[in-house]
Amino acid sequence: EGAHAYGYSLGRRTECRFREDAAIPVPGADEGNLQRGPGHLRIVARRPSSPRCRIASAALATFREGNYAASSMRRLRWRQASLWVGLLVSLVFAYLAVRDVDVAAFGTALREMEYWVLAPATLVLALAIFLRALRWRLLFAPPHRPSTSAITASLLIGYLFNNILPARAGEAARIIALKQRAGTARFEALGTVVAERALDVVCLIVLLFAVAPTLPGVDWLPRALAVGGGLSAGLVVLLVAMAFYGRRPARLLLRPLSVLPGISGERTDSAAANLVHGFSFLRRPASAVAAVLLTLMS
Repeated sequence: EGAHAYGYSLGRRTECRFREDAAIPVPGADEGNLQRGPGHLRIVARRPSSPRCRIASAALATFREGNYAASSMRRLRWRQASLWVGLLVSLVFAYLAVRDVDVAAFGTALREMEYWVLAPATLVLALAIFLRALRWRLLFAPPHRPSTSAITASLLIGYLFNNILPARAGEAARIIALKQRAGTARFEALGTVVAERALDVVCLIVLLFAVAPTLPGVDWLPRALAVGGGLSAGLVVLLVAMAFYGRRPARLLLRPLSVLPGISGERTDSAAANLVHGFSFLRRPASAVAAVLLTLMS
């Protein structure tokens, strides 16, 4: 069952084993005999059916039920508060997004537009979103890869908030949505989002180089190509470095977070490891090539 963290010596060698993360105060147990170590609560027994084990089991069940009820109420209140705050923020920014729209001109445009073009445009948009969802899913390591439905739903939530909130806040929204739907580590999802943005920039610059011969001659184009080429090279080097050697820089980057309440050095190290996992697709050549192709197609 793995390492064990807590054990109560119940006098004689009549002990039971439980999987739990907190020590249970068992009546009659000597606090001086409490043993601590990394892992789970474990009361190891020679005679699991003994009265002492039954007492410990009842105490454990009572403790777990009480903790579960309290934590469930806290989660429910937090979700309700988050829902109302999210709705309020969304309404405020939705108003800011449309406050300068000329309603009369908008109505005229709706009356005069050719609606038949919406069908092919919608199909192209749906295809582009599907390709981007496949690309995002491909960036995750196979053992931690979320389902396509969870990826697509989270991506659409991110696009929604990008249209309402400033500073591309939808990127954070889709990370949170993916955590809720698939349990994906937030920092691993963050790493994949950063990798996505880097792939977008690199592929856009590649497309610019591809169409440059067909563009009209302008003075700024050679300089733009030079800057774009240097930026692309730098991004590729940074992605590869993060994929293969990023554990230590990521730990140094996140270590200042450990000064915040409730955040330990172990948590920041775990977050750094998850962040680097978001770039691990570059260690899988097939995934890297497929991600580039999907980016160019979408």
